[in-house]
Amino acid sequence: WNGVARADDEGATEARITFERPSASIALPIFTVSPPAGTGVGHTVFVLIEPGNDSFQFGITASTGEQLGPVRRLDYNTTYALRAVIDPRVGVFELYIGDRQVLFAEYRGGTKVVFGENTYHDNLISDHFTGDIQRMPISMSLCHELLDSVSPPTR
Repeated sequence: WNGVARADDEGATEARITFERPSASIALPIFTVSPPAGTGVGHTVFVLIEPGNDSFQFGITASTGEQLGPVRRLDYNTTYALRAVIDPRVGVFELYIGDRQVLFAEYRGGTKVVFGENTYHDNLISDHFTGDIQRMPISMSLCHELLDSVSPPTR
């Protein structure tokens, strides 16, 4: 069942995100993820925005330093769908903005997410996201449809 239907805080998260144009280059927290069991620090997913050339680069903090994805161009004041696969069971982290994958990394962290905050106070990242992030619930309809299809008939 790994990856068939991931739920909120159990391997996936979804949101709507809107970026405001900053006045200077900045690293903003998109969300933080709880630490793995037995450790004290989790991960922060962030975006580096360079307003001079409208470039966006997404990253995740890791014990070995930051991992960055490719530079992308996005529009300011436009709402995008955000989807993150955060699944330590299969060792993967994927971040999508719209239909584009903007970051991929190996992952062995937690799955609980807090949006818009740098809760681990990484000095290279702002404390708060300055645009708009609205968490969206993830529908588990596929699991329910599969369960319904194998339920014994009622009499």
